[in-house]
Amino acid sequence: MQTLTARLNLAHDYGMLGDPERSVSLYEQLLSDCERGFGADHPLTLASRSNLASAYAAAGDLAQAIPLHQRALSERERVLGADHPFTLASRRNFAYAFVLAGDLEQAISLYERSLSDSERVLGPGHPQTLLSRRKLADTYAAAEDWNLSIAANEQALSECERVLGPDHLQTLVSRSQLARACTAAGDLHRAARLYERVLSDLERTVGPNHPQTTTSRSTLADICRRELGPSHSPA
Repeated sequence: MQTLTARLNLAHDYGMLGDPERSVSLYEQLLSDCERGFGADHPLTLASRSNLASAYAAAGDLAQAIPLHQRALSERERVLGADHPFTLASRRNFAYAFVLAGDLEQAISLYERSLSDSERVLGPGHPQTLLSRRKLADTYAAAEDWNLSIAANEQALSECERVLGPDHLQTLVSRSQLARACTAAGDLHRAARLYERVLSDLERTVGPNHPQTTTSRSTLADICRRELGPSHSPA
């Protein structure tokens, strides 16, 4: 068991290091070994199947990723129950595969279910719930539904401030995401005010020369130029 768990972790590490092909190879062998040694319903088998589906997606093999995600979700619903945190994670991973495939309607449907279930089972401030809401907001944005994206980002920011505090990195990220949604929706005034807050917080928490700070400063300058209009652009 310890050896298989170590191999699971190694496959995950290869994926994090940007080697999805090696990660896929390790997960395929691990899944085969787990199914043979423990059966289809063992927790390590379920984890290996779900992780292999995500590895296929990361490698761009959506033809294998989507049906395997569907099976992984179905198996976890059957074995662990619909409300188990691992089942909720499987549904979120399944949704992301549809994002990669460009099927945003299906992705949104799955993310909405994932968010609803996470709020009900884990609570609005749980990390999985925050992640589901952020992913849903991103997918609304990809579908260019700016009103829904802004509303979801507003809620995500509010929950991050409440649960994590105003200076947590995830709170700063949530504020930046809301600013980007406002920019895309054409509300440059609100976007500029949000980016000003992000820049001020980054300068205070990570310093004026941090890469994230310099990027935010450049983005704010661009938004301000756009807000003023071409008549205020430098000659």
